[in-house]
Amino acid sequence: MKEFIQDQITLARWINWNGEQAKLAKVIADSTDDAFIPVNAAKNFSNTDIQKLIRSDGTINVGELKSVSDDALDKFIKAESADIALNVTPTYSRVPEIVKQLKFIPVIGNFTAFPAEIVRNTGNTISRGIKELASNNAELQKVGMRRLTSGLTTTVGVPAGLTAAGLALTGSDQEQIDAYKRSFAAPWEKTATMIPTSTDAAGNITGFINYSYTNPYDYLQRPFRAVLNAVATGNRNEASLMSIASNSMIDMAGEMANPFVSPSLGFNSIVEAKEGQTSTGKIIYNESDLLGDKGLKSMIHVFNSIAPTALPFSVQVDAEGTQFVPKDFVTAAASIFTGEEDLISPKGKPIDVAETMVQAFSGIKVVKPQLERSLYYKAAESKRAIRETTNEFNRLLRSNNRRDAESFVKGYINTNEDRYNSLRTLYTAIEDARTLGVPDYAISEQLKIAKVANRDLVMLGIFKPSEVNQDVLNFALQGTDIKAPQDVPIGDLSSASINLTGQSLQGQFETPNLTPLGSSVSRASKLLREEEEKKILGI
Repeated sequence: MKEFIQDQITLARWINWNGEQAKLAKVIADSTDDAFIPVNAAKNFSNTDIQKLIRSDGTINVGELKSVSDDALDKFIKAESADIALNVTPTYSRVPEIVKQLKFIPVIGNFTAFPAEIVRNTGNTISRGIKELASNNAELQKVGMRRLTSGLTTTVGVPAGLTAAGLALTGSDQEQIDAYKRSFAAPWEKTATMIPTSTDAAGNITGFINYSYTNPYDYLQRPFRAVLNAVATGNRNEASLMSIASNSMIDMAGEMANPFVSPSLGFNSIVEAKEGQTSTGKIIYNESDLLGDKGLKSMIHVFNSIAPTALPFSVQVDAEGTQFVPKDFVTAAASIFTGEEDLISPKGKPIDVAETMVQAFSGIKVVKPQLERSLYYKAAESKRAIRETTNEFNRLLRSNNRRDAESFVKGYINTNEDRYNSLRTLYTAIEDARTLGVPDYAISEQLKIAKVANRDLVMLGIFKPSEVNQDVLNFALQGTDIKAPQDVPIGDLSSASINLTGQSLQGQFETPNLTPLGSSVSRASKLLREEEEKKILGI
């Protein structure tokens, strides 16, 4: 049996190797001569025909590669393809020795090589896909996108079927799910499988279930989803995507190990009771509570944590003392016999009888999107980020150290790039809110409450750069006892502002041309500066 399994794996590697050869050969044939492709195979780094073509960043020019002999090109393709196939296909000879030794530990068992290879293959597939997607080679980018999406589809068979069924039954569409996950989902939902359960009269989704809670292999999807989500928002930076993939892989490994290392519910609740709050930040007791009240609330928290889920009540402490509060499903079940309608939970929320009963017996919880409230938080977060970019440039203007003109121009552009990225995220959320059925007047109201500047332009997807604070500029231009006057290029800053104004909040930030200005423009800039200084000095 062992030999049979090994033969099947060898066959899979051979098929994968041939497939990678075909893809790489097509990329080279279809790419323009000024495009580049990454080189990873050790054989290619040692091949004298290829070695001289490899650049310091580990890439090779396609035009130069096409100029080598057919034999050298064939060897290059075979070596690169073999390296890819060995890294993205199970290869048990590459399993670390420490992992092999784990099979002798009774608690862990002897089936350790397979998950270890799955983790290695997943990470290598994502890494390769990111390198391809982040390259300047359009043909290679297509391969990278297919590699990432293919890696994702291998783990989404059943979830995809259930999602499709949910979409068909509710009359909603995938674009709505993507919009919710991109901008409004909780962190643990962004890469999860969300299945729609209900819609309103206009077909907008009003409820989801998170299938990932019941999908045992969901963790394999998450790194792929995390990277593709970032790509969908316009991120094509290799270092940034690698960081996202790395964090997601660590999270994946943590989820896999969680059953073995996490504390029991009882022990964890005792630790939380000692600290006075749960791991999610919920307060168990206040520091101002009497010692006896702290002890009582801690004991009740531990009891509620370890009590069987079938227990029809929970224990709560409020101003009226200690009470036994019936759970929602008890109230819902009782209403089936009493015929009572318009049920309200102890927390003051309406109780959906059917939904509550399904949740009680299946453990599946329905998520109700709070879109307008979530949009407000997005807007407030964007406002804070924008304020920080403005403060950053003001700190540059207030600097006591002598700065040259180029430093101020670059500082202005860099802080506006941060401003743009923050507003782009907000605009994406606005578009996603529209996709989910939130009307423009409600969106505008939330931006107004969050005090977002130029909200009408933001809603149109138009970027407006920051305005230089006149008081701070005056301070920079004038000297004091402890600082010399700064050479702030007012004309160049105005030119940069004009060039930045009106950029679309979709896509990438476009950096203005920083080429030195012509002599006539420089003279105009100098005259403008002199006029500004005269105003400041009251001349």
